[in-house]
Amino acid sequence: MLQQFHNTNEKKPKMRRANWTAYAAALALIWLPSACSPSPESQRLNSKTLAHATGILDEIASTELALSPETASRLGLDDLATDGATSRLDDHSQAGYERKRLIRLDMLTLVRSRPRMPEEHPIARDLQILEDALSRLTQVQAIGHGHQSLSSVRPYAIDPYRGVWIEGPSLLENDHRVETREDALAYLARLQALPDAIDDTRRRLIADTEAGLTPPAAMLIETRRAVDELIDIETGNLDLLDRTFASILQSMPEMEAEEINHLSAQSTDTIRDTLRPAYTRLSDTLAEIAINAPVHGGLWAQPNGHITYQRLLSWYVNEVQPLDDLHQANMEDMRERQTEFENSLIEIEIESEEIRSIADRLTSLITETEANLLALAEAEPAPAPTTTMTRPLSPIAFTGHAFLRARLDGGRPATATLQRGQLDLWPNYMHAALQLEEDIALRQPFANMGTQRRSPARALATYPSFLETWQFYTAETYSADHLETRPDQIGQQQLFLLYAAMAAADTGLHHKRWSLEQTTDFLAEETYLPRPLMREASLRIAANPGHAAARLYGYRRLKSLQNRARAVLGGGYDEASFQSILLTDGPRPFTMVEADIERWYQSKLPPAN
Repeated sequence: MLQQFHNTNEKKPKMRRANWTAYAAALALIWLPSACSPSPESQRLNSKTLAHATGILDEIASTELALSPETASRLGLDDLATDGATSRLDDHSQAGYERKRLIRLDMLTLVRSRPRMPEEHPIARDLQILEDALSRLTQVQAIGHGHQSLSSVRPYAIDPYRGVWIEGPSLLENDHRVETREDALAYLARLQALPDAIDDTRRRLIADTEAGLTPPAAMLIETRRAVDELIDIETGNLDLLDRTFASILQSMPEMEAEEINHLSAQSTDTIRDTLRPAYTRLSDTLAEIAINAPVHGGLWAQPNGHITYQRLLSWYVNEVQPLDDLHQANMEDMRERQTEFENSLIEIEIESEEIRSIADRLTSLITETEANLLALAEAEPAPAPTTTMTRPLSPIAFTGHAFLRARLDGGRPATATLQRGQLDLWPNYMHAALQLEEDIALRQPFANMGTQRRSPARALATYPSFLETWQFYTAETYSADHLETRPDQIGQQQLFLLYAAMAAADTGLHHKRWSLEQTTDFLAEETYLPRPLMREASLRIAANPGHAAARLYGYRRLKSLQNRARAVLGGGYDEASFQSILLTDGPRPFTMVEADIERWYQSKLPPAN
């Protein structure tokens, strides 16, 4: 299947392997001296075995990038993808989904056929991680619907926050690199391919509905609202793509004015004649399906929903405890954080004899924070934000800050861009805590993956639960050094309370059969946050089952590892060293993280007599 895919598929010609082979060989040379304390067996690793192992990495990278030209552009691996990848979008049809499923089964077989190597060798670790990632992916693909890749899983073909309807424009706006005339032509080709991709997604939605899998009505209604906002003629949001292309053409000195005018006209015609009608058809279909869609937002209401939810959780964190126990643990964690949060609010009013509700205290906190911000602005006006991203051409960022991964070609570092309208939905005293999370994300050593000893194949398996778990853990660990004012610290406590409440709502909605309204009420009441924001949180939990529960579950695992290391090392424990072991080899399965941590603290113990 892999050979046929690379050699006979006319739409995906054979990749330029010379570049990747040279890159893999260079990486191997870099890795060898960087491996920690190589054993004699590692030193005797022969060139044939090494070539075989890197060849498998080659095949997996080239296949995955051929399956997803969009991923290739986002990561800056266009040169390693198939010829013409920058002029195409992913295949979003049901046939494309089935083909990916079969090909990934072949890739799993391929990685399992790797030669025996010392486990500590970096290439051996990459292959082990890819086997784990592909194994989880093939298990979740057995669901038979939704969207699955090595970096994300979703149970539905479309939702308000993800899907080619918004990720396609975002790709063109943020990730399609244009430096030459050929790049500009590829931009136009991708723009012209977008209507078909949207229609493929619409047809998948119809097919899923006919098979008995209909997304919740609230999710369909919200998706339609976002689509209509994107294509609204008066706001001209969709025309941003046309204006972007016009700017690109003007920056191409090698192009004649006649060609620039011709290509600009093609872009305008595409948006008017094919792209906008495709979005309109999608909007109409969403409205039609929403009429008879289920009001329940949980996966339990879908065919085999209980199994689907378990598989999605396993994709995030591998093995998890029974769902009833997981829900109970989430509820207990939330109650503990809620008590700490409420006690902190009481402490700051200890000299006041007036007994006020939590809501009243939070209102006072907002007023106090606003006054402090105004005084600060008068004393030292803040510079205007340099990275502001509008909503229309990008997926909405729940926290107000959207994180973009670095490109491996060095074309863009990891960046965080601001969506001011979304950030303003949050209480002002929480803004510093939200900003701290983005700062932590940008500081992670593997945010700029090109500087790490990672293969391109490894960069495809991002383990999002590891990344978000680490950010949660780190924000809590280092908050005292970065959030100095009491309101900021209370804001962070409330943010952590929200994460725990969202984990409880995740298992509640998808396992305990809560309704969307019940979920929204629960989040608003338990976190004291605005109901409109908690409504959005509920929709996100419905659209991305298992995500919130996995974040808190992974956090508990990291805290357990930290406590174990502290208990073993006592005064010899060092948080910086602990973090170094966590991060050095980047995102990976929790089982591998645990083994790395245990090996670390055992190595620091004095030898037994």
